[in-house]
Amino acid sequence: MQKSKTILPFKIFIFFLVLFSFLTSFIRCNYIFKTSIYNGNEELITGTIIDYKMLDTKYKMTILTNKDNISEKVIASIYLNDNDSNLRKKVSDFKIGDRIILNGNLNKPLNNTIPNTFNYQKYLYYQKIYYLFTVKEIMSIENSSNLFYKLQDFLYKRCEMIDEKGYLTMLIYGKKNIDADTYSYLQDLGVVHLFAISGLHISIFTMLLEALLKKIKMGPRNFIIIIFLIIYASLLGFPASVMRALMMFIFLKVFSFLKEKFKMSFKTYEIMLLSTSILLIINPYFLYDTGFLYSNLCTFGLIYYNDKTKNYFLKSLKTTYIATLWSLPLTVSLNYSYNLLTPLFNIVFVPFISFLLYPICLITFLFPFFLPVLKILIKLLELLTIVFTKVSINIILPKMSIIVIIIYYINVFLITKYKKIYYHLFNILILIIYPYGYNLDDNLKVYYLDVSQGDASLIISSKNREVILIDTGGITTDKNYYTAKNILKFLHSIDIKKIDNLIISHGDFDHIGNAFYLVDNIKIEKVILNCGEVNDLENDLIKILTKNQIKYYTCIKELNINDNKLSFLQTGKYDNENDNSNVIYTELNGYKFMFMGDASKLKEEDIIKKYKLAKIDFLKVGHHGSKTSSSKEFINKINPKYSIISVGRKNKYGHPNKETLKVLKDSNVYRTDTLGTIEVKINKTEVTFTNYSP
Repeated sequence: MQKSKTILPFKIFIFFLVLFSFLTSFIRCNYIFKTSIYNGNEELITGTIIDYKMLDTKYKMTILTNKDNISEKVIASIYLNDNDSNLRKKVSDFKIGDRIILNGNLNKPLNNTIPNTFNYQKYLYYQKIYYLFTVKEIMSIENSSNLFYKLQDFLYKRCEMIDEKGYLTMLIYGKKNIDADTYSYLQDLGVVHLFAISGLHISIFTMLLEALLKKIKMGPRNFIIIIFLIIYASLLGFPASVMRALMMFIFLKVFSFLKEKFKMSFKTYEIMLLSTSILLIINPYFLYDTGFLYSNLCTFGLIYYNDKTKNYFLKSLKTTYIATLWSLPLTVSLNYSYNLLTPLFNIVFVPFISFLLYPICLITFLFPFFLPVLKILIKLLELLTIVFTKVSINIILPKMSIIVIIIYYINVFLITKYKKIYYHLFNILILIIYPYGYNLDDNLKVYYLDVSQGDASLIISSKNREVILIDTGGITTDKNYYTAKNILKFLHSIDIKKIDNLIISHGDFDHIGNAFYLVDNIKIEKVILNCGEVNDLENDLIKILTKNQIKYYTCIKELNINDNKLSFLQTGKYDNENDNSNVIYTELNGYKFMFMGDASKLKEEDIIKKYKLAKIDFLKVGHHGSKTSSSKEFINKINPKYSIISVGRKNKYGHPNKETLKVLKDSNVYRTDTLGTIEVKINKTEVTFTNYSP
């Protein structure tokens, strides 16, 4: 038998193609900016519904619009209330493919205004979506006769009709539709990727098709399978990870034919890199698609490792270990944590989902009488999830720098190629050492976090020695923009594993609301509460603090932190919660700071009578810039150089008030609604400001 020859020019071609595709994708995504066909002032949009989802309080749909013969996707939201049953009925009858005319307002999606958190604006930009549309009125709706849209709508509605629709919709249609708690548990276990339609599911789908078509000759069989896969991918909207699997399947069949016909040898990883490069040339935005990156990293690592182990358990362990190595920086960038038991969990979940849950979902979709079997499997899955969650070992891994990522992947490549133990040990060393970089920063940092209409200020002393959080925020107007998890995610991203002092200025929800989540999810040494009567929210928090054995104190006068001291400016007890706010004065690296909570002009007057304050460098303005705070006398007395107002965008209270802004005219005013989170970095010689704009 003649031996197949490896073609060197093909290897060189693949190398330069990969280099070209990645570089051009990066340039096209970051330096050649796409612009919308809209200017943002339009009030009417016309288009076709290509996706939709009914949520508790709104109906969300993706509209394919057209203007001047150019198509663009827009996400439209219809807000619902419990009393409007007619509107709920109307939107529930919408179908994929319906032509619709809507009246409303276009809005730009928001950036991540808290650093190192999910960037919704970029996420949509990479899907070529530039605007959100808030619907005021449905002008007209026209049903489509397009067979493709009808089939797409049938697929989605078929999933929705069946009990346990969450898992069916996720595994067959590719839409996240299970409850938030279960999804969060699966994320913590490191197995949530198994529920996103990817190469694994396409492989299983292909195996099922091959089994059904086994009596047909190979050529026609492969052709039929490719047609089925193209139709399935189109019904899903051609997601990146599915496109990679489809492209690779086609190339594997083509190159298998070439190998057999012309005795040419091609490596599987070369074919995989070829398919990836072509997809990036077609759509450069795949470079920032999480599913695409996960799929490619894991697939390349596993193919290149080429494990020959026969023992199932050992092979499974090696497979999950290699997949973990190749995908870890991506996992860290999303969660800033890693579950050390994830490889073991995957040994259970991969076969369970791949060979039981996913096939039974497909069978139940076709034959609903299999639903009892599916329910048993889902109960078992949820039981396993709960049990494994209780034994999880999560470690915090902060944000990796580009240099760390490059060193990491060079070493992982060496692990995969040479399989030497010392490369594994060096990898562990990288993961142990790189977080210490965050503890070498000599700068003192103060973050005025953008928590919408609320307050949250974070003080981090040099080298992360002491962490103080003053208030937590709690009110949000847009769940896509902010959740309580963002504060925790940011803390983890800069290697903060505990809060030394959580100070609550007073018991209003917009100051204390997120404390409940933080207390349950990060170590807190002690909590400081204000003077005055304890309200219901504070009582609820005290119960949780007692349960978690966290020390708490009320109505204190001062707090020592390393070389600095926080003074609580007590002026007696008041009849209202706002005036009982903890007002804090401190000097940090020679700069004077004040945090006012929601203190009114009455308390301000009492403060300047009791305390000698002058020339404050940084004032956290009271009550979000309300006219009830920041009297002219008080501001003139303390004469702040910089005034920071924490306030929500387009808030219903009209904060900050024009009178307050007039009083602060001689101060440098920074607002979180326009600037996002404001970072103040102080070293021995200078102060620098950084903001994270919406």
